[in-house]
Amino acid sequence: SFEGLKATSIKVWDDPASAIDEGDAAAEWLSKFLEVDVRLFVKDPRVVRTLVERHTPDDSAFTYKPQTAFADGYPFLLASTESLANVNRRLATMDNPAPEVGMRNFRPNLVVGPDATAAAGSAVAKGTAAVAGPALTAYDEESWRTVRVSGRRFYVGSRCSRCQIPGVDPVLGTPSSAVTRALSRFRRVDPGAPFEPCFGMNATAADAGFRVAVGDPVVVESFDPGHNRKVGIWRPVKSAAQQ
Repeated sequence: SFEGLKATSIKVWDDPASAIDEGDAAAEWLSKFLEVDVRLFVKDPRVVRTLVERHTPDDSAFTYKPQTAFADGYPFLLASTESLANVNRRLATMDNPAPEVGMRNFRPNLVVGPDATAAAGSAVAKGTAAVAGPALTAYDEESWRTVRVSGRRFYVGSRCSRCQIPGVDPVLGTPSSAVTRALSRFRRVDPGAPFEPCFGMNATAADAGFRVAVGDPVVVESFDPGHNRKVGIWRPVKSAAQQ
């Protein structure tokens, strides 16, 4: 139980959040391993860290209060293996080729991809999903509105704009600006964020307290080609003329 534990105010970017210190033993172990003084915090479950309204349905669409912990903005990031393959093909053909990247560079927790053993007209996940319908192609996920993973509904909110982290080697921790520079040349695709390279889709689950696993079926329920980080598709921001 977290009752009686003291909360500490922290920031994720410029977003305030409430956290609980995991104690001196954890801090000492991590500091020794990382060779820099750090402390380990867990999000305070007693405080809700809300999501961006324009990219999230209203509360009636959920069986719980939707929120996230210490992720930039959303609890789920969805990406496809076909999109990653396209990125690497493009990186390899740049004038100054950038190093190949893997899914760990982008850190999604829902990975969908086609499988050669799938029945005709369908696709099965190599990561966490199977997608019913036409064969999956690169960036198809950018037109999805709702999907079901093993029967559980997820709301697709917005494209994920990327910082420098995808250019950091996830094993060695060594940074490279080449990946970000390359992505900026062909992945600035969101009309609401024209100067930000994007990869993957932010998402939120309609329910809480369930598990997903590798091989779970995924069905795309509905589509929306109008994803726009500035306006949103769920509770769109109205222009001055509309207000």
